[in-house]
Amino acid sequence: MIFPLASVAASLPLLAGVALATFLLMRRLAKRRRSDQRLQTQASTPMPGALGKEPAQLLRFQVEMQELHRELSARLDTKMAALLQLIRQADERIETLEQLKADSTSPVQKAGAEPASDERELPASDEIEILKLAAQGFSAATIAHRTSKSLAEVEATLHLNAQSSQASAHR
Repeated sequence: MIFPLASVAASLPLLAGVALATFLLMRRLAKRRRSDQRLQTQASTPMPGALGKEPAQLLRFQVEMQELHRELSARLDTKMAALLQLIRQADERIETLEQLKADSTSPVQKAGAEPASDERELPASDEIEILKLAAQGFSAATIAHRTSKSLAEVEATLHLNAQSSQASAHR
């Protein structure tokens, strides 16, 4: 069977189009297969630094962390025990001091009577000077420095004056 040249020339662009379309489809199919294969190989091989490649290092790290945890727990337990012992000792000392304080105050002083006669009292002029300086707003330390008295004497004078003022206000 012989085809005329005119009919072959007319169908040539059609054949070229079919050949081009087939080539493009085959090329796309090949690319898809390659990308699928790449994804499968990437999924099956572990990433660098992942669990699959370095299990020995991970296990070593886990063991080190557990040892550190045990060591820190032991230290905390030791310190907690020492702290509890110190608290018990402090409670005992507080109780002892409270007993000594209760034993050292006489029933007369507990009732609010006058202090014993052997206690040293400030002369009235010093007491007045301390009270004047306190009324002007000076601190107890400043008053002690200005009057050449001890800080304890100044504070005691101010405290006694405050108590006597409160007692007279309640009468």
